Amino acid sequence: MSLVTYLATNFTLPFTEDDDKRILVGECFSTINDREKVKKHFLNRYVYEIFTDENIGF
Repeated sequence: MSLVTYLATNFTLPFTEDDDKRILVGECFSTINDREKVKKHFLNRYVYEIFTDENIGF
């Protein structure tokens, strides 16, 4: 089992390409379908998965 952390914003965020960052935005565990299911719990338009540099959530 994995715990996935989501962040919802009103603007787009770029996926993190630099591995030196401590907080990463991208796809680690979730798929686009997972994020669409979670999206109904947020008022914001865009939903992202966020995780640490060790590919784990918060």
